[in-house]
Formats: sequence, C-alpha cells, structure tokens
Amino acid sequence: MKWNGGILATFKVKNPKDREKEAEFCWQTRLGQASDVAYQFTVTATDDHCPKPSQSIRGFKVKVNPRAFSNRNYTILKCGKFAFNASVPSSFKGAPQYKWSFRDSNGNNEFYFSSKKTDTMTFYQGGKFIVVHTVKIQRQ
Repeated sequence: MKWNGGILATFKVKNPKDREKEAEFCWQTRLGQASDVAYQFTVTATDDHCPKPSQSIRGFKVKVNPRAFSNRNYTILKCGKFAFNASVPSSFKGAPQYKWSFRDSNGNNEFYFSSKKTDTMTFYQGGKFIVVHTVKIQRQ
C-alpha cells in the first residue's frame, strides 16, 4: 500500500507485515489552509498474487473549512453593568452562532450564559471572573 503524497502530510502503513494492511493518514492543518476546493490524494493497494498481481486505486478528498473567530469588545458600564459584543470579519462565510459563558474565578460555576452577538449583564459582586466565548459557523 502506498500513496501519491498529494497533501503535505504523513501516510504510514501501520504494520507492513500484516496480510491485510492498515494505514494512518495524519495532517495538521494550519490557519490559512481553508479552501472551497477539497484537498486530494490517492492510495494504491497491490497484492503479490501470482501469476498476475492486482491493483486498486482509491481517491480521497479532505475539505478544510475556515476556522470561525470573532473580535470581542467589552465595556464596563455604571452600577455593575457589563456590555459585551462580538463581530466576525467580512470574510466570514455562513451565519455565526455565538456563545458566551461567564464563570467564577475557578472556572467551575457558570453564572451567566448568552447566545447573542451583543448583550449586557450585571455583576452583583466584585472579583475576578472568567469569560469563555465561542463562535461557530451555522451550516445550512
């Protein structure tokens, strides 16, 4: 079993001595490798059958979707109020889904949750808090 190296990745036959081979394909994508066109590679499997060996070729496609990210803005208002907002870049494809989670300083207890792009909340006591924000692409 071998591959054509169509993607800058690693392809390794797990145990070359096994009768039925298994391979592992590993590719760690990097920022900027997202594409509307799928990356492609082929794997060729041959046997040593006599008198005529057989061969099979299979193509694989890997689609790399863009990573969703946003710019976040926080504003401390009067009377313990806190405003937060997220904006996605103009190149963002799809409909963004937002998730805000406000937690205690240990990160264990969530005391406020929002799925809005822009929201306001009130802190009733001072201290340090953890804000966890995620944005993902809503697929149609």
